[in-house]
Parts: sequence; structure tokens; C-alpha cells
Amino acid sequence: MAETGICLRLIPAHGATDIPRKTNYDFERRERERVKAEEAVKKAQAKAEKKAAQQGTLDPEPSDGL
Repeated sequence: MAETGICLRLIPAHGATDIPRKTNYDFERRERERVKAEEAVKKAQAKAEKKAAQQGTLDPEPSDGL
């Protein structure tokens, strides 16, 4: 075999390199805020459902006697 002088660097199959990626603080902050907002919506829905269930058992809506 002839020596060509080309050095081949082995790169892992998953595409990782030796160079770390630059952190994207804006993206990370937006993701944290998005998750927090989703949790707040779920909590508000659960609270509204609980309130509706309590009102349904304690104070039934008056029905029209028609």
C-alpha cells in the first residue's frame, strides 16, 4: 500500500465530535418558560374542574319547572 499522507479521523456514528456545542441560553430559557406555562395551564384546569365539581354537589343549578 502506498502512503498518501491523508489522515482520516474517525467520527462516531452518532455524529458527535470533540468540539462541544455552544450553549443556547435563549432556547433553554424559552423551553423552561414553555414547560412552566404548560404546568400552570394544567393546574388552572384542575382547579377549575375541582371548583365545578364542588359547586355541582353543594349548589345544584336550579331547574326550570316548565
